[in-house]
Amino acid sequence: MSLDFAEERRGDKGSSSLVAQQAVTSLDDLAAVSRELNQVISTYAEVFVGREKEVRLMVLSLVSKEHILMVSPPGTGKTMMRWVAESFDFKFFYHLLNYDSKLEDLVAVPKVKRVRRGDEELIDLDYELRSPGLATAEVVYLDELFKANTAVLNATLGLINERVITLGNKEIKVPLWTLIGASNEIPEEQSLQAFVDRFLFRDFIEYLSEDMWYQYVIKYWTEHQQRQQPGYSSVRVKVPQEVVKKANNLVYSVDVYGVLDDYLKTLKKLKEKGVEVSDRRKGRALKAVASSAVLDGRDYADVTDLEVLLYTVPRSKGELEVVSKVVDEVLGGVLKVREELTSMRSQLRGLKDKLRSMPLEELKRVSDTIHSAESRLIQLSTPSLSKLVEDVQREIAEIKTVLPDIVSQKILEKAGIKVVEL
Repeated sequence: MSLDFAEERRGDKGSSSLVAQQAVTSLDDLAAVSRELNQVISTYAEVFVGREKEVRLMVLSLVSKEHILMVSPPGTGKTMMRWVAESFDFKFFYHLLNYDSKLEDLVAVPKVKRVRRGDEELIDLDYELRSPGLATAEVVYLDELFKANTAVLNATLGLINERVITLGNKEIKVPLWTLIGASNEIPEEQSLQAFVDRFLFRDFIEYLSEDMWYQYVIKYWTEHQQRQQPGYSSVRVKVPQEVVKKANNLVYSVDVYGVLDDYLKTLKKLKEKGVEVSDRRKGRALKAVASSAVLDGRDYADVTDLEVLLYTVPRSKGELEVVSKVVDEVLGGVLKVREELTSMRSQLRGLKDKLRSMPLEELKRVSDTIHSAESRLIQLSTPSLSKLVEDVQREIAEIKTVLPDIVSQKILEKAGIKVVEL
């Protein structure tokens, strides 16, 4: 967390004007904006095991002021991603949709007014907007999106297309910044394909791989233990919405020309593989590339930012596989290196959590594991993935710091010597 925003959140009344001035200054600093945004990502990456990609995409959708659709089988944690969106101090609205959901439950309650004009009494239909609701919220999360009826879907389509909602003969301009949709599947109806296309980001989420199960169940258990404590909050960090707005203002100042050749080459190869990208999406996907650069604290795009094509181009899981292969081919294997580094980081975090419960014989082999990780890290280090490399190095350093004390304690316990903590 940058010091400026941390001081502002502490709410020191005696220095409020100075704090406000510091906040404005730091907002002009791309690095400070990036730190604030990545603080949210790192915080929830610890909470949602194996879901750092989803957290990052949620933040990217906010930075780009675009909409995101999450698609997965039940039980992958889509709904919990609302905590990420709620961390940014926007006016937030969540609703679980079904076919019986009424527009008035989401937007406004009809109000009948009787108006006298001379001797004649007329009935005037007005509306009282729900707050929060679709017409008043800045960030909206609609769960089970495609289970809604036609009236709700039509209203939502107008919302994400033009950021307006029509009530009767009134057209209401809404303050929507980002809409988050969640569904267990992409609808097959052709009439809804245009609806799906309005989401710049489309995230196809799978169940966690087996190497993450241990870390996940431990985190799940400890998280639910914490929920029993007074004062528990699902939202772990708060960042002023001005940070997101400043990041969004910086998007179109990003120099994207350095990656245009690789970008266009990727689009051409995708077309050859049968993945057609609309002209509109070609332009909007470049906005996602620039947003990725801002999130990483750069005023220029590099090849790693083209990874967003995996989440902006595919219309199905089948297309995702094709896009992944093409993007990795164009980028010279960068995505595979990123995947290996991400897996290594996750495994090290899981190992760190297990250290105190491991038997002495197994602990003695941890040093070999760390040595192998360090050797492999040297081979994988690349400037474009420097932040991820630093994350892995940090995990290694933390394990090396605590390992000697844990081993010593286990040796004493095995010798029958009771260890007393002072």
